[in-house]
Amino acid sequence: MEFEPSERRPLARPMGRSTILVTRCCTNGGSMVQLTDLLATLSPATFGGNGFPVAFQFSFTTRDLPDIHVVTFHGELDIVSADGLADALVEVAGSTLVVDLSDLTFMDCSGIDALVLARNRILANGQGQLVVTRPTAIVRKALETVGLGGWIVGWSPDWNEESHPGGR
Repeated sequence: MEFEPSERRPLARPMGRSTILVTRCCTNGGSMVQLTDLLATLSPATFGGNGFPVAFQFSFTTRDLPDIHVVTFHGELDIVSADGLADALVEVAGSTLVVDLSDLTFMDCSGIDALVLARNRILANGQGQLVVTRPTAIVRKALETVGLGGWIVGWSPDWNEESHPGGR
């Protein structure tokens, strides 16, 4: 079976935010099967005996603040979910693009590649800059391993939602 990214589906848009959800699915004999359906066919032992399969997902939310766009990643960023992410980040850019990694539980080289590609395009187009902040330990290790530890900046209180109620 091959894994392919499903289409992106916009979720409900809370005031001042937008959310994109990327789910994993697989092709089985020409028909699309949700990963949760595939996992449901596996034995409970596959999940440590608890019988509850978990489909990993990636999503991100955006908040527009004065001269800053904060994008928060949620879930796992990998080869399945990284497809199209660089384009989405370039679309959001326009000044400083802050990528908050505090809710990202995993990132592989595909996710790192998407960040590098987005940052290079943003800089080349004169759209501002891209910085990352608050990585989890595993994500920080991945960034540092490939020499991108210098991209990590401290979180600024100016980026808090409470500092700018309702966004911009």
